[in-house]
Amino acid sequence: MLWEQRIQYGSLTDLGFRRQNNEDALAVRLLKDKELWKSHGHLFIVADGMGGHAVGELASKIAVDTVPHNYYKSHPKGVPQEELQQAIVAANSAIYERSSANHEFQRMGTTCSALVLGPHGAIIGHVGDSRVYRVRGERIDQLTCDHSLEWELKQQAKGENIDPGLYSRSRHVITRSLGPERSVEVDVEGPYPVQPGDAYIVCSDGLTGHLADDEIGMICSTLDSGEACKLMVNLANLRGGVDNISVVVAEVSQDVPDVPATEAPAPPTDRLVIAGRIAAATTALAGMMGIMLLLLQKLVPATILAFLFSFSLAITLLIWNRWRRNETAAPKMVDESLSESSTIVWRPYRSASASLSPNFLKQLDAIVDELIRTAQQDKWQISWNKVDDVLLEARNAVRQKNATDALKNYAELIQRFMTALKKHRSGE
Repeated sequence: MLWEQRIQYGSLTDLGFRRQNNEDALAVRLLKDKELWKSHGHLFIVADGMGGHAVGELASKIAVDTVPHNYYKSHPKGVPQEELQQAIVAANSAIYERSSANHEFQRMGTTCSALVLGPHGAIIGHVGDSRVYRVRGERIDQLTCDHSLEWELKQQAKGENIDPGLYSRSRHVITRSLGPERSVEVDVEGPYPVQPGDAYIVCSDGLTGHLADDEIGMICSTLDSGEACKLMVNLANLRGGVDNISVVVAEVSQDVPDVPATEAPAPPTDRLVIAGRIAAATTALAGMMGIMLLLLQKLVPATILAFLFSFSLAITLLIWNRWRRNETAAPKMVDESLSESSTIVWRPYRSASASLSPNFLKQLDAIVDELIRTAQQDKWQISWNKVDDVLLEARNAVRQKNATDALKNYAELIQRFMTALKKHRSGE
């Protein structure tokens, strides 16, 4: 089985409820060529265009077309961080040149968040306030830094009290994007080790503006990738849908023998190597002394031999414990481009729990109740018998504390209502 058979993904882009044009764009490149996957990996991109109407649409489309084209024609000799960075820089140049050639396109721009999954792990190239997350177990980590005025103000404040209104006013002010300037600084994150069961989310701020990190984590840790995309987009719309919404969810299969999935243990430092040699030498010396004394047929005080062996054993156990702590410390990764003994200790920009909570299920139940009232009042075309059956299953699952089944049923209900709502709005 090749790698592309071990990735499941879902993707969805939506106009939202307040926009006339969808200025978001996304692209997914799953490779069937195993050699190309070994050198480059799969690619997932979300771009959120800016400039209004066709201008933003054009910028985001150029980004999701240019990045894969340039990335896959490169020839990386190792981990392809630089190749991904240069592909995004090329997209910036293409957008800038297009805007310079037409007065109507001046200052058009787009965010760009690109995720690569390959044998080297996960690599991210990022500009703007779209985001990349990773869900692992019961935790969600934000792997990118928002290039927004809000995040810069919070970074500068460092815990000081600042008017919350200032944050809200600066939330959508982007400090870095592709296109407006001739050059751009691209953040490259990783490579991070990939583990079986990981879920990676690439999304625009139309999603994160309405869903909290823990909600994204709960949904993506419970539902399959396609259903997770639908529920997240539906919730974003139900909470206002003020922007275009785009999301890609890539799930790594639980059986991935070809992936270096575990967090790599840190290689031993010089001190540990020296200590290991001391312990080995001490053990050998104690053994040699014992043999020599036995050959000379001399009586050996038991305390001396006990001391020598105890000392060597203590040193050995100390080294073992040090190595185990280094091996299990997380998150940690070894950068192959550095020297053999170099270790990078990585921490996410933000983290939250991805454990499915009863409170979230209560919120979904309240949303369904409101949808039922609205649908009945406005006479939406919907199968009420099916709605009643699924709602009963959802609430029974809650009572039985089966949170996973409850979430799946609520997700199905919300999808049914949103389908009916769209038909009602279009006059069908």
